[in-house]
Amino acid sequence: PAGWPMSGAATGSDGVSDATVVTLEGVVRKRRSLSRRLAFVDLETDDATSTPLVAIGWSLPKSITAGLRVRVEGIWETSGARGRRLALLPDSVIVLHDGRAENAWENASASAEWRARVRESGVPADTRATADGGDV
Repeated sequence: PAGWPMSGAATGSDGVSDATVVTLEGVVRKRRSLSRRLAFVDLETDDATSTPLVAIGWSLPKSITAGLRVRVEGIWETSGARGRRLALLPDSVIVLHDGRAENAWENASASAEWRARVRESGVPADTRATADGGDV
């Protein structure tokens, strides 16, 4: 939000949190939702490091999934057992780019779904000839 200090180099102290608001950009690598109001995300930043994020007390949209490039804002939390993680501010996740379409595995999955829909719905003769590689 406007007026809040933002720093990508903020570090957590030995306490529970550092009140400095941090902005990070990266690609979502993994998302785990334990409940409607508790979600964990692994964010890969440009320097190829994985940063753990947590959304506590608010509902992270289900559309935030692996493969999206996002910008997030949060406050560093540090604990001896968990290490350091970024506690996301409510509604602070902005999707910058949907890179999932560039992923070969995602494309293969979408193609398989399309083929299944085509088989179920029936296909015109000229499309079958092209798909099968032979004459109808």
